[in-house]
Amino acid sequence: RTSARPLPSQRISQTEAIAFTVISGMLGFGILISKVNVISAFLTFASMLLYGFMYTPMKKISSFSVFIGAIPGALPPLIGYAAAVEMVR
Repeated sequence: RTSARPLPSQRISQTEAIAFTVISGMLGFGILISKVNVISAFLTFASMLLYGFMYTPMKKISSFSVFIGAIPGALPPLIGYAAAVEMVR
């Protein structure tokens, strides 16, 4: 299912994927913290960490990863709520 994606198909290197992830993550965090609010930025950062360093590696180990993945999967509405509450103030 994922074999045609850029990293598994080796169209990009692991170094390029990591560099893109770090740069886009830092840019997104910076935009959120400067244009929206700190709570939204840190919830997004927590979601990225949970997804990248807990859910993704756990998929190969256990089906319990579904429960771990539910947390970063549920955070976007909370991030939106935190951003909206700040805009109303």
